[in-house]
Amino acid sequence: MTNGKVLLDAATTSGGNITDSIHMNVEFSDDPGTVYTLAGYRRTGFLEDEH
Repeated sequence: MTNGKVLLDAATTSGGNITDSIHMNVEFSDDPGTVYTLAGYRRTGFLEDEH
């Protein structure tokens, strides 16, 4: 894993709520040379954000 970051209050959910964002790059040993970007946001617990 490289470039791992948690950005506080940097994401807006589909329900319009503000939450933390997470982002990282990963490279797996069984697929060397291919870097995957993983990104998402923290679960808010609000019903409108459940999907």
